[in-house]
Amino acid sequence: QACGYFFCKSIFDWDFEWGKISREAPMLSRAKRELVFCFFILLTLAGPIQGAGGDASLFAAYEGPIPLPSVNPAIVSRQRLVSIQLESLPMDEGQPVVLNLFEDTELRAVCDGVELNVSGGFVWNGHVEDAPGESVTILIAQEAMSGAVEMSHLTYHIRHVQDGVHVIRELEAPAYRSALSSGGVASS
Repeated sequence: QACGYFFCKSIFDWDFEWGKISREAPMLSRAKRELVFCFFILLTLAGPIQGAGGDASLFAAYEGPIPLPSVNPAIVSRQRLVSIQLESLPMDEGQPVVLNLFEDTELRAVCDGVELNVSGGFVWNGHVEDAPGESVTILIAQEAMSGAVEMSHLTYHIRHVQDGVHVIRELEAPAYRSALSSGGVASS
């Protein structure tokens, strides 16, 4: 934030005609002053945003030619296609990530640990912040992700579809569990 102040101050102190720093007020037009002021405000606001590195969202909406896969509507409430922003997934224990599962469903998951596997991928284990007993498990292998967010009333599945595109599905936990217990195949 201080950096923004000194940058803007140096612009105001810059003598454009002589190309050196001067202590006299420069002859800037009103538009230039307003532009510099707006830039200063932007730098001031960008400080806190940059400091929240763990708040990056893991998913980006996918809008392309791949259609949504068919599902059993008795089990799957809704689904959407996404691209993964893998650089947002923290690898250090205690670090959070935002799981923006749907436009109206956003959770913060905290990393409990990462286990490497023999295929070169890894399993990311975590929990939903401030929700004891609600777990997050994500498996990454060769740029493909598979995972689950287990909550008391809902389960979210993340599955690879093709070419870096993934599907997130919201499953009603009681319907999903009863389909599995009755020997039915849960088409998630």
